[in-house]
Amino acid sequence: MSFKENTIRNARLFETLLEGGNLFDEALGYLKEHSEESYGIGFEEAIDLAKQYDQYAIFNQSSNSVGYYECANTQVITKRDIL
Repeated sequence: MSFKENTIRNARLFETLLEGGNLFDEALGYLKEHSEESYGIGFEEAIDLAKQYDQYAIFNQSSNSVGYYECANTQVITKRDIL
């Protein structure tokens, strides 16, 4: 997928989140050299929305780790513990 198409899909995702009444601040998530937009929603909802918008993977941060997860099967691509 091109950068332009990914940007368009991310804008549509943002609109969907706003329409759903989600209150959050946008943030940028980093893992090594890769970055993605970040929204304060739960893991399962993020996976479901990512699949809806044909995304390959998502970042997810919990209280003790940050990881990059494949959407099709929720498998960990890479994950780091945070203290």
